[in-house]
Amino acid sequence: MEKLTIFNSMEHRGLVHSPVGVIELKASDHGLRSLIIRPKAGIDPLMDSNIDEGCDKALDHVVEQLQAYFEGNLHRFSISIDWVGWSPFYIGVWRLLQTIPFGKFRSYQQIADFLDQPKSARAIGNANSKNPIPIIIPCHRVIGSNGKLTGYIYGKDIKRQLLYHENRSHFCEQGQLFV
Repeated sequence: MEKLTIFNSMEHRGLVHSPVGVIELKASDHGLRSLIIRPKAGIDPLMDSNIDEGCDKALDHVVEQLQAYFEGNLHRFSISIDWVGWSPFYIGVWRLLQTIPFGKFRSYQQIADFLDQPKSARAIGNANSKNPIPIIIPCHRVIGSNGKLTGYIYGKDIKRQLLYHENRSHFCEQGQLFV
């Protein structure tokens, strides 16, 4: 994969196939900077299963952890993240999202209350929508206070798929929760 020099730091790139589509990774020497989910085959004619998978060696540990996650063998990621360019508020929200256990979910209001900012539920939603590293920073685990499945940058279908992957029994028991 191609390496670009950015501000005296190398940018590492890679593509990985996953159950939710092709995942595009970008990292600096300081950590992962972005994870972009590309649609599954058939949805976008430019992104199909014929895409060559491959990553810079610097991303091997990220790929291994993503594979373990999708195989059901990893419940908490241990990956360095390069937070450069993001506000302290966003970083605080994203770090808190990383504490939501695998297979569980929280509401925007619960997160706002935990941050001792009870009127910031909408700002929490905005931070979620800007999350550069979904799955690893699990914004898909955040739902509405009414128990409904709320928006997700890659659509509710992928959000539902990730929640189902993490907790099939609860998802089935709480099917109405995700209507």
